[in-house]
Amino acid sequence: MTIKTQKILKTLFFISIFISLILSGTMSYASAGQIDVNAVTINESKIEDLKPMFESMLGFVQVIGSAISVIIIAVIGVKYMYSSVEEKAEYKQTMIYYVIGAVLIFSTVNIMVILYNAIAS
Repeated sequence: MTIKTQKILKTLFFISIFISLILSGTMSYASAGQIDVNAVTINESKIEDLKPMFESMLGFVQVIGSAISVIIIAVIGVKYMYSSVEEKAEYKQTMIYYVIGAVLIFSTVNIMVILYNAIAS
């Protein structure tokens, strides 16, 4: 792999880590005593209170993912236009990784939105 490919893979890795940290920002608390499983109930009003937060979080991820994808394609496109023949071959290889990453971002977020709308209705 070339150095540019390694840099792009590292960047995509850190972006995916960042997105996963945003989506999994939950805390868990441990209990020192016994837990009575039969006493656990689901409070539906609390679930209804979480819907606006989940909707705004999905919207945020969609906007950030789309913005990052558009910015990256613009940068790669400009570099492609001003590059030599050898560099154009490298940018074509870079585009493959970009397209895979962009499809994963768009499809993951849109699948989450579809699942949320199916469950919420």
